[in-house]
Amino acid sequence: MKCGNCGAELAPASAFCSECGTRVGAANEAVTEFMGGSTQISTAAGGERLEPGSEFDGRYVIEERIGEGGMGVVYRALDKVTNQTIALKVINKQMLTGSSAVDRLISEGLLTRDIRHPNVVAVYDVAKADDSPYLTMEFLQGRSLRGWFGRQLSTGGEVTLDAAVGIMLAILDGLQAAHDKGIVHRDLSPENVILLGEPNDDDFRLKLLDFGIARAANVSLVRTAAGAMGKPLYMAPEQRTTPDAAGPAADIYSLARMLYEFLMDVLPDGVWQPPSKHRSDVPEAIDALLERGLSNRPRSRQQSVEEFREELLAAISGDAVITPDPQPREVIKKEIVSPPPQTETRQPEVQRATAVPKKETAGQRRARERKEWQERMREKHGGKPVKKGGSGKVIGIFAVIFVLVLYIVIAIISAEMQSGYY
Repeated sequence: MKCGNCGAELAPASAFCSECGTRVGAANEAVTEFMGGSTQISTAAGGERLEPGSEFDGRYVIEERIGEGGMGVVYRALDKVTNQTIALKVINKQMLTGSSAVDRLISEGLLTRDIRHPNVVAVYDVAKADDSPYLTMEFLQGRSLRGWFGRQLSTGGEVTLDAAVGIMLAILDGLQAAHDKGIVHRDLSPENVILLGEPNDDDFRLKLLDFGIARAANVSLVRTAAGAMGKPLYMAPEQRTTPDAAGPAADIYSLARMLYEFLMDVLPDGVWQPPSKHRSDVPEAIDALLERGLSNRPRSRQQSVEEFREELLAAISGDAVITPDPQPREVIKKEIVSPPPQTETRQPEVQRATAVPKKETAGQRRARERKEWQERMREKHGGKPVKKGGSGKVIGIFAVIFVLVLYIVIAIISAEMQSGYY
């Protein structure tokens, strides 16, 4: 039996292709790979196809079709203006419903063009040619996170906790850059994450793509290989009812589903199974982190990328104190800003509650996380933790010397007084 996507020979009863990571029997589904060579970008049939050597919009020379799917067709192309190889994604017009859908997609795309971060695919331009909207992006040599994960499963391996955490931290960095500009991904999945290295290595990199396209096209359903419509696997519940109201918590939900899948090999559908009960390397605090992130109630999840990051780092370090179903943020805010009782005992507490901590810069946060991660790795591999308390010993020595000097001075004065000098 051969893979319907790349043609590689498949082992008996394989669930995924060991070469490209495509799920067996679903070769036409959206399985994203954003790279050159023999790998492909996601996209189901339906978009118009351009032949190699043809010219698109008077500027881009098509070199190769590298993927297709429900949202359109992706090509490697040469930009004649910049003489640069780029990825050209021509959106399938059938996915855009309503007269304003094309304009909305272009507007959303122009916003994503402002995101410049090492963990986000750079969008160069968003425009339309003959009413066909398209995006031009940086061309990457890599593989999708879905392809990598599929290969792990097909070869009998598993995603280590360190690799899963490393992937999450890198994704969180890219998401933070987008959320800081008010842009929510809304379609985060392993298909939309491109790996530029091996997650088991310390120096691997990744990039996120397709910010805002799902919202612009108002996509709440995806087409399967059989032609039926089904719900996206990583989409937050609120996106299926009120897509425009989905905020950062929708991306948190998608992240939690991805992390659960990496640790348990399956998505958290059906009966909930705490990962710590099945894997000795997963602390119980990860269970609470995931349970909160997977809440159907948006305000019960972590409300920001930074909050999810802090809970994740605390969970793996053993310092986590996570409440699975926290009090709604509006209630907490109301309690803080309400006038406190006019008593001396309550005043210090109110001051502590309303104090605003100094916000870490991005560089300070990354340096701190890097140091914490290195400490954890050293301890894990037999390293000795940094000794503390040196300053306390110095202070103690000075205190003893001071007492001795004072005692000698007092003794001298007393002796002189008794001898009649005073």
